[in-house]
Amino acid sequence: MMLLAMTASCGLLTSTSDVQLEGDSAFDYMRTDRSVAPSTDVESIKSIMSWAEDDYIQKKMKASGGMNAKLASGQADLPEAVFGMLKKTTLSRKDIDTDSFDRIDFTQFGEPTEKERQEAKLMAETCGGINVDSLQDEFYVDHLEAIPVRNQGRRGTCAAFTGVGHLEYAALKTYSSLPTLDLSEQRFYYTSKPECQSNGCTLDEQGSWYGSGMEYSMEAGSPDIPLEVDCPYNGALGDNDLQTPQRPTCSFGALQVKEIDYVTGAKEIIDALHKTKMPVPFASPLSENWEFNKGLITDEESDRVGDTSHAAGHAYLIVGYRKLKNMDDECGVCFVIKNSWGTGWGVNGYSCMTLKWMLNWTFGRQLSHPMAMSVLLRDDLQEAEELPNNDDVEDDTDNTVNTDGDVDDGGTDDTSDDKLDNLPDPDPTPELTWTATKLFGPDETYYKAETATLEGKFYVRAIFKKDAGYSNALSLGLDGKKLLYDGDEVGRTEIGSMYLCSGEYDLICSLRFNAAKNRLFVQFTYPENRKVKDEDLPKGKWLDFGIPVGDQEVQIYNPSDLSWTVTNAKAFARIKKSDGSTSDPMRLGVDGTDINVMGVPIGSFDLSNPALCSGPFEDACGIFSSGKDLKVLPSW
Repeated sequence: MMLLAMTASCGLLTSTSDVQLEGDSAFDYMRTDRSVAPSTDVESIKSIMSWAEDDYIQKKMKASGGMNAKLASGQADLPEAVFGMLKKTTLSRKDIDTDSFDRIDFTQFGEPTEKERQEAKLMAETCGGINVDSLQDEFYVDHLEAIPVRNQGRRGTCAAFTGVGHLEYAALKTYSSLPTLDLSEQRFYYTSKPECQSNGCTLDEQGSWYGSGMEYSMEAGSPDIPLEVDCPYNGALGDNDLQTPQRPTCSFGALQVKEIDYVTGAKEIIDALHKTKMPVPFASPLSENWEFNKGLITDEESDRVGDTSHAAGHAYLIVGYRKLKNMDDECGVCFVIKNSWGTGWGVNGYSCMTLKWMLNWTFGRQLSHPMAMSVLLRDDLQEAEELPNNDDVEDDTDNTVNTDGDVDDGGTDDTSDDKLDNLPDPDPTPELTWTATKLFGPDETYYKAETATLEGKFYVRAIFKKDAGYSNALSLGLDGKKLLYDGDEVGRTEIGSMYLCSGEYDLICSLRFNAAKNRLFVQFTYPENRKVKDEDLPKGKWLDFGIPVGDQEVQIYNPSDLSWTVTNAKAFARIKKSDGSTSDPMRLGVDGTDINVMGVPIGSFDLSNPALCSGPFEDACGIFSSGKDLKVLPSW
């Protein structure tokens, strides 16, 4: 019972936005392209975790009365790729509606005894007897970049996502020809709960253990875990926990577990990482700073039990570790973890959990975590350079949950599909030669599109679901790999793929669609934060604002007409660098004495105590510079 309780309620992410946009999201109409999974930018994730580490150290020095801490975000210019990752993570985190999390009392699962707490405290104080000096500076499992972060949605299926994620990496290690793999969490969750297969069970019985699913697979006579495309996951809640009956293709097994070994405790986890180079499944209760973090989870900041539904117990993957400089108080090392709450959690779905946190928050309860030491892939998939993706079939169905809990495999009531039936034909473009391209969209998914270039212009058109044809061409400017719309950078191109108002550009714009005109268009989500042009600046001069950013300084534009800022509800800021050069200016929103970016208060014009991502706004945003630009990210 304890194992089931430990993962009884995990995962509830929703998206909300108070920005009113015209038309519909173009991605709602477009055909998905799952021929290749987007790869994880591991180097950028590692860089951001290093920034979070520096930020923690600086705050500790400041709190202890040491030297004044520089803003970690101002210590150096950020590489563009790292800043792009920050923007992607920031948007996703902003859209997580924490008020939607179910509240749950952790004590109902059995609060640790005082003896267990004291043993855990002693274990943490001695760092579990682990010799950190003997460890590598950092270590990551094989193929980490090959499988994107998943999102379990509103269901308590974290253990299934953890178990399947582990098996996907095990298969990639065994079968080197596989570029990626996407197995079915829907089926694995089902097989993990044989006691519910006859009636589906109720939502009060959510939760599972990944060991049960692996053992079930071992007892099967052949591959039993199907591909995602054959048994797709549905994150919506219904009255039926297993969402039975499942579609017939859920029995199309693709992989089988052949051998299992078990690891217990931090020492064995480190040994297993080194020996197998595969992720280790792990489960624990959660603290509040685990649930909401920016790349580093420390014991020092874990003063409260998490208040979301997953706090009772959550499962996730340990994919590596890294030493922490000047953090002996946290045992000098952290475990890199990959979660299943989408890319908004931590840093694009990853974070680093210190050894001291692990030892304290497992309360001395040393669970045995299974690892698949041998897996068997179905014969026809073993040498596959490209796995089946069944885009056409998947796009024509909407796997919603009926009120009785059954999965509806037939048809959809999505109004976007109705609009596809009445699209006007696109305008002819005889002078353009179109090339198939993958367009990166929401939830780390690629969509089908076509692109063309002509006389310095870049054109893109959407490929729709249901064989509904394609959209009118959207014309963009092209500057190297950068895509421009009305002078603002809204995307970039790569070989065979592109980003347009997606990925790191989500904060800037949205790719919209007008079905009546069959027209794609770009809408700026926050127009006040668009690129500043010379004619936007009123008569005035730049003034030092008194806010240091590392060895640089923030300057604010001071209009000659002092009422201009209030009348127009906007201001301009830039970075003055140590060599005297300056960054390009950026717009800031103004509301009284408050400074806003993308609707979030990030500073104050109060002359007695000016602030910009500092003082009372220290945790509201980060200031960065990247090349010529000043960059401010709210709530990262």
